[in-house]
Amino acid sequence: MGAKWPMKRLSELAEFRNGVNYNKSSFGVGVKVVGVSDFQDYTRPRYAELKQINPEGIVTERNILRDGDIVFVRSNGNRELIGRSLHIENPPEEVTHSAFTIRLRFCAKDCFSKFFAYCFRTPVIRQALTAYGGGTNISTLNQDILNALSVPFPPLPTQRKIAGILSAYDDLIENSLRRIRILEEMAQNLYREWFVKFCFPGHEEYPPPVGEGKGEGPYRLVDSPLGKMPEGWEVATLGDLAAQVRRSVRSDEVDPDTPCFGLEHLPRKSITLADWGLAHDVQSTKLAFNRGDILFGKIRPYFHKVGVAPVDGLCSSDAIVIVPKDARFFSLVLECVSSEEFVDHATRTSQGTKMPRANWDVLAEYPVPVPTQPILGHFNTFVRDTVSQLLNLLFRNRTLRCTRDLLLPRLISGELDVSELDIQIPCGDWDAVPHEPDEAEAAPTMALGEGKPDEGHGSTDILADEKVGEQGIEKRPSGRTAPIPIEAFETDEVMAAFRQAARGRGVTDRDELIKEASVVLGYERLGSRVEEALRGHLRAAIRRKIIGANGLEVSIEAPAMADYDREVLIDTLVSVMRKNREYEREDVYRAVANHLGFRRLTDTVRTPIKCAIYGAIRQGVLDYQGDLLWRQ
Repeated sequence: MGAKWPMKRLSELAEFRNGVNYNKSSFGVGVKVVGVSDFQDYTRPRYAELKQINPEGIVTERNILRDGDIVFVRSNGNRELIGRSLHIENPPEEVTHSAFTIRLRFCAKDCFSKFFAYCFRTPVIRQALTAYGGGTNISTLNQDILNALSVPFPPLPTQRKIAGILSAYDDLIENSLRRIRILEEMAQNLYREWFVKFCFPGHEEYPPPVGEGKGEGPYRLVDSPLGKMPEGWEVATLGDLAAQVRRSVRSDEVDPDTPCFGLEHLPRKSITLADWGLAHDVQSTKLAFNRGDILFGKIRPYFHKVGVAPVDGLCSSDAIVIVPKDARFFSLVLECVSSEEFVDHATRTSQGTKMPRANWDVLAEYPVPVPTQPILGHFNTFVRDTVSQLLNLLFRNRTLRCTRDLLLPRLISGELDVSELDIQIPCGDWDAVPHEPDEAEAAPTMALGEGKPDEGHGSTDILADEKVGEQGIEKRPSGRTAPIPIEAFETDEVMAAFRQAARGRGVTDRDELIKEASVVLGYERLGSRVEEALRGHLRAAIRRKIIGANGLEVSIEAPAMADYDREVLIDTLVSVMRKNREYEREDVYRAVANHLGFRRLTDTVRTPIKCAIYGAIRQGVLDYQGDLLWRQ
C-alpha cells in the first residue's frame, strides 16, 4: 500500500491517549461514552445510541473527544475487533471514550483526519493491527504499535478529494439508514394506534352518539378477552394466524454461497436484516427459510431481535421461523411479533436462567385483535409497501458499501489517481451530501421481484417521488460538488431516464442515447464508469422493451402504455410477480408501470395493464380472489 505516496509513521503525525476507566456504578446522566460495543462496522459513532456515565472523578477535559479525532478498539477478547476505528465528526455534545479504546489526535500540518479514518479501514492496515494485537485470551493494541504504524501521506488536496469521494457513499448509506428507522417507526406506530389503542380510521364513531334515535348506531364497542373492542373485530391467537416452520438442513448440503443468518446478524429493534454470512462459514444443522418469512430470536428474547428475511437462506436454530398462514395476515403478524408488548410477553414466558429461551407453543397462544376486512386490507397494503421499501433501501446500501469497499484500497494506495480530477472539496469536513428524498416525499413502495439489481427482468422498486412524473425523471440540478454515484440509482429510476431520453428523439445510436440518459440523471460529463454502467442498463431497457434496437440504432419501443401489445404486458406481469405469492392488484399496476419506465400511475397507464391482467386470467397465467392476484 501507498507505493505512490510517501509513507510516514503515525508518531510523526499524531498523539494518542487511552480512554477512561469506569464501572457499572458510573452509569447515569452526564457524559456520553464510546465503548467497544459502539463500533460494530460503523464509520462514525451513533451518538444518539451512546450510553452515559457520571463524569465526576472520572472524566477530565483531556478525555473529551474533539472533531477530527479517531478512536480505536484497544482491548477485546475477539482479535478481529482490535483496531476497528470510528471517526469523530462534529459531536453534538460532550463525548468521552472507554479505557478499552485509544484516541488518536493529529498534531501535524497537512493532515485531513477523514482521509486517515478511511486509511485505517483498508484491509492491509486492518490486518496489520489485528496481527499486532498481542495477548493470549485478551487481544491488545497499544500506543507503541500505533506510533510505529506507517501510513501513506498524499498531498492535503488529494487527501480531501479521496475522503470526499468515499464519504459521499457513507452519506448516502446514512441517509438510507435514517429513512429505514423512520419507516419502521411509522409502521409500528400505526400498529399501536390501530390495534392497541383502536384509533383506526373511523374510530371517532366508537361509541355511537347517544340519543340520536338510531339505536346503537352502525359502530359500537363490545366486550372481548382483550377488553372493549370494536364490534365486528375478532380475537385470534398468534397460532391461528401464523405457524412455526422448521425445515432442518445441513449447511454442507446446500450451495456454499447460500445466505446464513446467525443471531449476531439480527439487529436489535429493527426488522431490516441488512447483514448475513454464508453457508460455507458455518457448520451443523440450520433452519431453511424463504424470503419474506419472519425470523424471531428466541434466545434472550429481551434483545428484541425480529426481522423480515430479505432473501432465501438458512438461519440458526436459535431463531423461530414464523410464516403467516394467509398473506392477508402478513403485516398484522409482523408488527405484532416485533412490538414491545409481544417481546415483553416472550421475555416473561421464556424458560431458563442464564440463556432464557422463548417457546413457540407459548407464544402461539398470544391474543391478537383481528379487524374487519377493509381495515385489515388498508393496514396490510401500508405495511407491505413499507417493508418493500425497507428491502429496497437495504439492497441499495449493500451495493453502496460494496462499491465503497472496492474503491477504498485503490484510492488510499494511489492506484486510482484523483489528484488531477476537478473535484471541489470544502476545506472542512466533507459536507456535500447527495440529495435523498425527504420522508414526506419517500412514499412506501412494493417490490414484487427479488429486490436485487437488474438481472434480466430487473428490480421492481416503485419509488413514488412527487418530483417525478410520467414524462420521466426530473433532471437533477447541476453544479453539485459531487455527482450521485451511478450505483446509488435504482434500476427502475434509470429505466425511466432512458424512457425520457428516447421520447421524441426518433431513431438514434446507442452512444447518443446513453449520453442523453446520463444528462437526465444529472451528470455533466459522461465518465467511463458511468458509461459502462449505463450500457448495462440500456441492455436491460431493451430486454424490458422500453427501448427498441436494430443493430446500433435504438428508439423508444412504445411511447405510451397503450402502445404495448397485450402479450408484452402479460410477459411483464410474469416478470414482476413471483410464483406462490399473492399480490394486491394495485401493487401489480405500479410494478408493471415502473418495470416499463413509467414513474406515475395515471389512468392512461393503468387501463392497458388492467386489460392485460384480465387477459392473463383468461389464459390461465394468473388467478385471483377479490383484489388479490397470483401466478398460476
